[in-house]
Amino acid sequence: MTTPWYYDYYDPGKFPYQEELCDKMAWFCGLEDQKRKSQDILSAPIANSLTLRLRSISKAHDRLKIEIHKVNTEINKTAQSQFSQNQPFGWGGTFHTQSSNLKTEGAPIDEIKIGSDTGNKLYIYHKKIHYALYDFFIDLSSILDRLFYEINMLYKLGNWEKGCLDWNKLVNPKKPDKLQILKQKDGRLSKFIENMSANFNRDSSYKNRLIHDAIVHTNIERTIQIPRMFQVLLPDEPNNLISTNYVDATDYCKKLKSDVLKLLDGSYKLIIENIKTSGNPPW
Repeated sequence: MTTPWYYDYYDPGKFPYQEELCDKMAWFCGLEDQKRKSQDILSAPIANSLTLRLRSISKAHDRLKIEIHKVNTEINKTAQSQFSQNQPFGWGGTFHTQSSNLKTEGAPIDEIKIGSDTGNKLYIYHKKIHYALYDFFIDLSSILDRLFYEINMLYKLGNWEKGCLDWNKLVNPKKPDKLQILKQKDGRLSKFIENMSANFNRDSSYKNRLIHDAIVHTNIERTIQIPRMFQVLLPDEPNNLISTNYVDATDYCKKLKSDVLKLLDGSYKLIIENIKTSGNPPW
């Protein structure tokens, strides 16, 4: 059985190649720093970088589901006391989760704002929902950046441009130089990354909106089934404030977590296979 240092300890079978590759790279400086065992990897001051980030997005996704459930409870309770069944279900109203006169320019605060809109979609801002989304997308982006860092370290794709480590520098079709270098050194890994990268096309846009605007313009929508529940929706085009297409936030984050684990484990598997055929890195 693995240790809390590796993600497989928390979510068995989702990232099994992490431990195998890290063991093979024990001699290679950088892929892992000094290990430190802990019952909960998040409380350890030194931890495997990917395990830490994967645990963070898992916790953020759990918090998102919990806060959406709380929103549903609050909206339904308030709606029952303030609106008759003959009126629209809270449209045009503002439901406060606590007494507050705080007003901001769209930044999330401790109240549920249900504003006028066409159809069943209504704007909603809620601090803890946005905190969970912020943590999820920031850490997801960090996971991708970390994978690029490790691949660059093993395959020597070239010096970093001045600035931060950025996954998009590997998969950007307008600047494919690093992916082309990887293709020459490990064609199977480059093809796998190229095929998987489309799953994360919107990730950087969500991250940028959350970093620069502190908020993603979310909507809520009533479900058809009874009891009527509200879903928190993310715009399909994060940079388009009038986007008419939306994705369910909890389902979308769940899929992204699954996709990033497939990307990590698949990449690690192919790197291990390359070690068997090409010897130890760097290549």
